[in-house]
Amino acid sequence: RLYWDRLIPAALQRAAHVITISESSRRDILARWPGLEPRLSVIHHGIDAAYFEPPTAPVPPMLQQALAGAAYAVYVGGPMQRKRFNWALRVLAAQADPTLKLVACGFGAAARDTVRAELPRELQGRVLFAEFLSDAELQALYGDASVVLYPTLYEGFGFPAVEAQAAGVPVIFSPLGSLAELVGPLATVVPADDLDAWAAAVNAALALGAEARACQAAQARAWAA
Repeated sequence: RLYWDRLIPAALQRAAHVITISESSRRDILARWPGLEPRLSVIHHGIDAAYFEPPTAPVPPMLQQALAGAAYAVYVGGPMQRKRFNWALRVLAAQADPTLKLVACGFGAAARDTVRAELPRELQGRVLFAEFLSDAELQALYGDASVVLYPTLYEGFGFPAVEAQAAGVPVIFSPLGSLAELVGPLATVVPADDLDAWAAAVNAALALGAEARACQAAQARAWAA
């Protein structure tokens, strides 16, 4: 409480200028400290330049073996409640194709064990967990995916929304918080709690032809850059 209630306000009052990472964050800051308006600017985050080059590392062999060539979606966000991994599971369960798998990133060993033990029977074998991935491995995982699911309810910025599009893969999210600022050529925005809309968006991504995806991927990389 000392940090939030005294140290940060004191630092903000003394600062010559304050930089934040999205218009959404700017609105949140001004709602708390309206006097900062003349000294508050937005500079969006960028992503690593490596995302605009071919991956330098493959998807880890153990994960490749578990996927066995199946089409897969990627979830990034770990077990935090606002990231909504359970919603990603519902979206997976709503798919007509029982061979589609979900690769989940951001879970520590204990969280992985807990989630595996609680998976519904119909999703067992379809949900895989990536252990720590380097940036190059994550880029490769994105690039080979059919779609990225990003059902988070709030982000100050939202790196995966940009990273996925830079890697040339469709990404689905809801236009909440800063994510409304990250809608590029390969993004599909849907209402946060509309399961039918999420399922339809996944189906559309799976049905996207190679030529159409390549064209959109080129546009998305330019947008991300």
